[in-house]
Amino acid sequence: MNASKRQILDLAKSNQKISVSFLAFSSGMKPATARQYLSSLAKDKKLVRVGQGEYALPQKQVFTYSPSEKVKSIYDELKSELP
Repeated sequence: MNASKRQILDLAKSNQKISVSFLAFSSGMKPATARQYLSSLAKDKKLVRVGQGEYALPQKQVFTYSPSEKVKSIYDELKSELP
């Protein structure tokens, strides 16, 4: 990943959303170049498109394991039988 893409991701981390116009204005690049970078980052799954010309960091899903009662009872039984 090149330095420009890293800077764009850093900018996205400090803002909830990043738009083509915001990126073009804040970085001094042409809107077409900003659009190309954002589109490329979305294709690489580093950003997700949330609107017309707007992108954000993907929301990572947090997995929480919650065992069923049957699994808990099997665990307790094995724990008592095995040292």
